[in-house]
Amino acid sequence: MNKKLEPVIWYDEEYDINFADFSIGNKEKSDKFYDLISKPRFRVKETEETYRTINYWDENGLLLGKRDVADTWRQFGIIDVIWLRILQSLKQYGMQNESLLTLKEYLFRTHDAKGRFLHFAFWMHVALNQNEVSLVVLADGRGDIATPQEVEKQRIFNNLGNSHIEIDFRNIVLSVINPKNKEGKLPTNLMRKLEKEESELLHTLSQEDVSSVTAHLKEGKIDRIEWKQIEANPELLFDMLRKKIKQSPNQTITIKQQDGKVLFVEQKQSYKAT
Repeated sequence: MNKKLEPVIWYDEEYDINFADFSIGNKEKSDKFYDLISKPRFRVKETEETYRTINYWDENGLLLGKRDVADTWRQFGIIDVIWLRILQSLKQYGMQNESLLTLKEYLFRTHDAKGRFLHFAFWMHVALNQNEVSLVVLADGRGDIATPQEVEKQRIFNNLGNSHIEIDFRNIVLSVINPKNKEGKLPTNLMRKLEKEESELLHTLSQEDVSSVTAHLKEGKIDRIEWKQIEANPELLFDMLRKKIKQSPNQTITIKQQDGKVLFVEQKQSYKAT
């Protein structure tokens, strides 16, 4: 945390452990998650706010980022839209821009050299894993995100003062991820649409005697598709193997043997999508 920011929520060791596990313990997973929530995908009309208001908030420094080119269509990532929903909620309570700027500073303190908002992303991840999460905002705009249990501890020790606003953060996250899905699962409209060739390949595979199909992603696109075929109790093993070897130059054939008898032959083939 930035030293000049006085904590609103005093997290315990459990937060430190969970945050470290999220940001460092499985870095590849957290990188993919952050890429997903930060990728621009929403137009202004999909944020439930007007162009006029968005421009006003932008001029007053309330948005998370600036457009590189002024005449391009403005687009937002999931993390941006969640912040817009928070602004909308607090504006209903009459909170002024100065306090909102303070809250922005608290919630989007960065934790890595890339300037990514990992503290905020961590709590989004917690919310998506079916955990209740609250956003607490004091009258002067200082605020933070925590579980209801942590908020209650702050109340007991009177760390929250006499007046604060508490917002259901998890509900806001789910309302952006998928308004009709209350289970925290990513909706299909946020997933990548298959290219025509990929769809045709998967359709073809679905008509064959294939036991499983695996798609490997690279930078959000399907890089390679693998599928397996299994023949149980195969007879005339070497004739069958010769035929299978001719089928594809990119494959792995595994023979499962027990007590001197071949139980099955597994054929795994690979297709480079790009």
